[in-house]
Order: sequence, then C-alpha cells, then structure tokens
Amino acid sequence: MNLKRFLKLCVITVTATLIILIPFLWSFLPQYYFISTANGESMQPTLPLNGIRVYKMTKEIEVGDVILFDDGTELVGHRLLNVSYGRYYCKGDGNAHRDFAISGEQIKGKLVFSCSRRAFNDFFGGIIEVSIVGLFLITRKITRGD
Repeated sequence: MNLKRFLKLCVITVTATLIILIPFLWSFLPQYYFISTANGESMQPTLPLNGIRVYKMTKEIEVGDVILFDDGTELVGHRLLNVSYGRYYCKGDGNAHRDFAISGEQIKGKLVFSCSRRAFNDFFGGIIEVSIVGLFLITRKITRGD
C-alpha cells in the first residue's frame, strides 16, 4: 500500500470514529453523568488524589454513598453520613469533622465509578486504539472492495 492510500484510510477512519463517538458522548453523558477530576484531599485514602470520578445524576441516594453536591461555591464529592428532617449530612473520608447540613436540592448525584488517572487513561486509551484499528481495517476492506 502506498503512503497516499494509507493516509487517506487514516483520515477516513479518524473521521468515522469522530462522527460516531462525539455525538453519542455529547448527547448522552451530560444528561446522566458528570465526570470530574478530584482536586482535594478530603476523600483520601478511600479515593485517590487527582483520580477520575464518574457521578450518576440522580436523587436516589443512600447513607454510605459518596454524593456530589453544590455547596454554594463548588461541587463537592463527600460520603453521606445520615439524613435527618430533610437535611443531609456528609463528610469527606479524610476529614475530621462533617460538613454543614445540605438540602436535597443541592444534591446532584452519586459516585458510580472512581479510579486513578493512569488506570483511566490506560483503559480508555486501549479502547480507542482498538476501535481505531478496527475501523481502519473495515475501511481498508471496504475501499479495496474485498
């Protein structure tokens, strides 16, 4: 295969990947999930510093869940300790004292996935690499007419 044909296949493959992947992620993820990087130490050692957190946007939470809430200045992910008279009490696992009580309206969701940044990059990088190689091979087969 010559270089010009190879580059053409690469462009087609990357374009096809972006056409499929971006609209899906753009429309699906923001409605149901919030992905963030933890930049504080309040949940250590339970959750790694600078790790990736995925929160499901839901009001269905239970005591013991790590929830995402708006404290008025930023979004915070802390463990729900108890609920009393419509007030929610949370605390970072690494903190000595619990947070101020919050209302149900401040709750945005609960943690469904957490991992270190390296594990996240390795996993999703691998998926993207395999997808691109697969699309490349399919595109090559289609353009050859096999």
